[in-house]
Amino acid sequence: RFLTLSEVFEYLQMSAYDLSVDTLNMHASDTFHRFDRFNLKYNPAGQPVLREIFLKTDNFQAGRYIAEITKQVMSDLRDQKYQLAEWRVSIYGKKLSEWDKLARWFYRNRLADRCIRWLIQVPRLFHI
Repeated sequence: RFLTLSEVFEYLQMSAYDLSVDTLNMHASDTFHRFDRFNLKYNPAGQPVLREIFLKTDNFQAGRYIAEITKQVMSDLRDQKYQLAEWRVSIYGKKLSEWDKLARWFYRNRLADRCIRWLIQVPRLFHI
């Protein structure tokens, strides 16, 4: 059974007002140097369902939320004359279709931009 976003937040006993870097525990730190630590931290508020809804490119919404947030930040970067970014997305190597799905998400959402360099990372953690 599919849940609405409202039902998900009700189940988690959260509201939109609870969403911040602090409450979601999404601070950038030394976890980015090790993918195993990063992957554990990559669950907003410790809830894998929020990761699936908001941070995945291949989900029920076809990665709509992460694409919209990405485009907002890209727009902000374009407004800043001397700021660039290097963003990473992961390919886990579990299915041959991962590359096609990621490329489709990138193309469909028009995420190419002069301010962004995209990197595709392949984690060396085989149990993921």
